[in-house]
Amino acid sequence: MGLWKTLARRCASRWNSDYDSLDTALILEQPVRTLLKEKDLNLKAFKLTDDQWNLAADLRDVLECIKEPTLLFSRGGKSRPLISEVIPALQTLRAALERAANSDEIADICRVAAYGGGLVLDKYLNLVPECEAYEFSIALSPNLKLRWFEANGRSSTQIRRIREAVTARYSELFKKDGHSAAPTPASAPEPANRGRVRRRFAAVADPTPRIPVQIPDDIDSYFDTPPPIITRRQDSLTVLGSREGDTAEFGGNGADVLLRSCDICRR
Repeated sequence: MGLWKTLARRCASRWNSDYDSLDTALILEQPVRTLLKEKDLNLKAFKLTDDQWNLAADLRDVLECIKEPTLLFSRGGKSRPLISEVIPALQTLRAALERAANSDEIADICRVAAYGGGLVLDKYLNLVPECEAYEFSIALSPNLKLRWFEANGRSSTQIRRIREAVTARYSELFKKDGHSAAPTPASAPEPANRGRVRRRFAAVADPTPRIPVQIPDDIDSYFDTPPPIITRRQDSLTVLGSREGDTAEFGGNGADVLLRSCDICRR
């Protein structure tokens, strides 16, 4: 809080500038109120009522749900997010907007806006089953696996379909090639500190228990083993490993299944 000395400027073409401008105004509320009272500055037209300040706080809290996903989506280069990061981030955002829409702590107009945002997200999330690469990327992400689908409302029939599809594709691509599996690391790294905690609607992820080494190292035991904990800065392909060596979780072939599935979807 003490780092802010000026108000952030709103820019219509810049993501999160609405949030930043509201957030800094609320952080510096008392200096802003004092400034607007100065008669010599002729800023009376910009003076907010108490109700407007409260509305600004409500809107800031709803927009805060969107900030972290947009920062994730705007990463480039080697930090560009994977499908297995984007879809869960959209689902988490959807849940946060739903909580905001159902909240009785904020203004009705903010609740309506949150509800409308959720409807827009549904149009995209409902398309996930249209391409198997989307579901494969989550199922083959070692910190998500099939448990993510269960936690996000997929039925047992849908989860079984996804597992059978991944298993069939894995068998088709690798069993005939005689790929050998590499050993799985005995332990997973400790989770990183998640940073910001000032969120009224953001989801809090349930901790995943640490697990023993996965033996045998194949696709079925992969699905039967709970997801390990990985750090927030690690991506799924880092944990899966590469085809050249230092592999984990059925020898890195999960990444190959996903990449080959993506090639099929492009065609």
